[in-house]
Amino acid sequence: MRKRMKRNDEIKVLENNMIQLPQKLMDQLMLKAGDKAIVEWNTENLRKKCFGIKENNEEELFDEGFYCIPERIFQKCGISIESVQLIMDKENITITTSSKILESLGNELLACLVEQDVDFAMLADDLVDCINEGVYEDDIQDS
Repeated sequence: MRKRMKRNDEIKVLENNMIQLPQKLMDQLMLKAGDKAIVEWNTENLRKKCFGIKENNEEELFDEGFYCIPERIFQKCGISIESVQLIMDKENITITTSSKILESLGNELLACLVEQDVDFAMLADDLVDCINEGVYEDDIQDS
């Protein structure tokens, strides 16, 4: 039995989402204008281009569907991926940054925290965790 050899060709996406196959590839595949072709892709490669939500159990995360937010969207907004925070409540997901969460605390409270030599990155992470845990507790009580 002869083994089929998989082959990949990298092709650039042009304006208007057009893809132009090189003539050599067209000849090898015996394609002509009007023929239909199937495009196959690897979702793992797609995930690498997206903002990923970190979970304790990575196996579960990859078994689930996911919503892709390309990193370039965050870059356009001036948001570093490391500072992204997700606040979830019923029917809402807010994507924000640690600095915006801290700004919402008010200048007086921030001044006191500076005096206490608080780790602001950890404070923002813990604050989001507490907000999100409150949502989960509400869901449990509503059940």
